[in-house]
Amino acid sequence: MAKAGQVVFSRMQRVVWGRPAAEVVAEEAGRLGAERVFLIVSRTLNRESDVVSEIGRGLGNRVAGLFEGIPAHVHRETVIAATREARAAKADLIVTVGGSSASGVGKMARLALAHGLETVDDMEPFRTVTAPDGTRTKPEFRGPDIGQVAVPTTLSGGEYYHYQGSTDTRIPEKQGYEHPDMIPTSVVLDPWAALHTPEWLWFSTGIRAVDHAVECCAHARLDRRRLLFDFRVGLTEAISNAMLYGNENEPGRRVRVELHVRPGEVRARVADEGRGFDPARVPDPRLPENIMRPDGRGIFLMRALMDEVHFNPDGNAVTLVLRDSGGDPADPRARADEGVRDTGGARHHLTLPGHRPDDDVTRILAASIARSAELARQAEASRADLEAALEANRHMRAEMAREHASREMQLAHDLQL
Repeated sequence: MAKAGQVVFSRMQRVVWGRPAAEVVAEEAGRLGAERVFLIVSRTLNRESDVVSEIGRGLGNRVAGLFEGIPAHVHRETVIAATREARAAKADLIVTVGGSSASGVGKMARLALAHGLETVDDMEPFRTVTAPDGTRTKPEFRGPDIGQVAVPTTLSGGEYYHYQGSTDTRIPEKQGYEHPDMIPTSVVLDPWAALHTPEWLWFSTGIRAVDHAVECCAHARLDRRRLLFDFRVGLTEAISNAMLYGNENEPGRRVRVELHVRPGEVRARVADEGRGFDPARVPDPRLPENIMRPDGRGIFLMRALMDEVHFNPDGNAVTLVLRDSGGDPADPRARADEGVRDTGGARHHLTLPGHRPDDDVTRILAASIARSAELARQAEASRADLEAALEANRHMRAEMAREHASREMQLAHDLQL
């Protein structure tokens, strides 16, 4: 029987590449009928390159204003500050130039403009709330009224999402906001604009793009720690191996990453354009003679962290599978050939090739693993306590605000009498 399915496309209208950003942005402004374009840009790009000034010259007298100086993590204060200036400029189109923070402030400012938000507290009703059990409550609201043209200069990929995080610095906590219309209308990929991005930032945002991919897997409802640590590390290792070893660091070769998500399972396939290899011949990094060798650790980590790891016959594609074990006794991470078996509590039995179970090296490593596991459990308990305290604090502030408003209403009533 043929399978049925459905594809839901985003509200993004187009992605343009290979042409100067100034030329494309001006075309997009004309296509969208914009007369008052507001720029939200990276301060460094604005002051140390001519990327922003070229875009401004291309737009001409349609430039209504400019906002710069955007800290990381899209602070609520920054969103409100940009919104106030865009509102005063009567903006009918937002153009963002820079990394994910610039595009993020643009997305949030468009939402704030649509709903007349003027303070950081005004943003509270629009955020998605995640309960301790993982249940998400997403408020219903109208999306932005004006469009956005994003000119990214990093690899983070945040401009391709209708979801945006914004940090409430008073807590502090990064919270999510989402609406299909929050995604930018257009994305302009101009390599010349990205030439000004420092190399360290370019590569670090490439890893951030992996984070975005992992965050998209949240609806698989897997254990959050396994998703954000195990899957992220495994996927990063697979991509790194594909670039460095498979493609031999050749810029002209590509790495293809496919993600398949369904409830209880995330599956990633990473393929390179190299000659391939035999994974069975990769040295075991746990053996004494291989401890100082740089190769083999990535595959070891993938096999240790994932539930399944499969290589294609040519050895140039790997599939990683992470499942919700849910207490499944057949959990592959408990297999003896993975080296470490968790038997409950802080007890760990370590099988180390070339060493007896009771010799000093094995006992020291086992003790280190047990201590690390215990510290991880303590950290998780502390995090849970902190989250509970923060939630209680939020409820207390809300109650105090309601009580204050009630007293003001009563005072106003008394004055009228």
